[in-house]
Amino acid sequence: MMWADALAKLRRELVKYIDAKVAGVAVWTRTANASKLGQEDAVETGDDDSNRGQRPVRRIEPFGFRSRPVAKQRSLSLRIGSSTVVYLGVASDGGYGPSDLEDGEVVIYSKNIPEGVRLKSSGDVALLSKDGQIVTVNGSNYSLLNTEDFLSGLDTFLEALSSTDLVLADAGTYVAPSPSIAAFRAALSSYKSTKAKHG
Repeated sequence: MMWADALAKLRRELVKYIDAKVAGVAVWTRTANASKLGQEDAVETGDDDSNRGQRPVRRIEPFGFRSRPVAKQRSLSLRIGSSTVVYLGVASDGGYGPSDLEDGEVVIYSKNIPEGVRLKSSGDVALLSKDGQIVTVNGSNYSLLNTEDFLSGLDTFLEALSSTDLVLADAGTYVAPSPSIAAFRAALSSYKSTKAKHG
């Protein structure tokens, strides 16, 4: 039965070898360096604070979405061959981005903006900037009106204009306000967009 013992030992060694190889394919560690396009990224070789070094990885991302992860985020990579590693992404831990997504919602976020773009389950789209910063839409030449204040001020002006007789300076005669002023005032609320909000 010596050959059976040797065969069993060989089998155990083979299983151990295969398990180690399979376990070595998935690398569960933390991000170390993130380049602009992902071609010079790195992950930590140690899964603790021992600073044992970094391993180069190539970041893979879905088409149409680009992110640059911050360091020390739990991440998953795949080892292909002896040294090539493909970085798959970070594991969400609530440190960045929202933690209250509903079914089907999508958010684009960054280190400083928890919800830059949120596609809500209701169908609404929210576009936000960091407090005090600007949202730029197709250029930065013009500022959008604060429509609520503008319409309120315009309404006040038109009310005063429509309730006062006008004096024509050149003729010295009084003229009653035009009915079109009252009609314009009544129509002001209809100019508000139901598709876009800001401020």
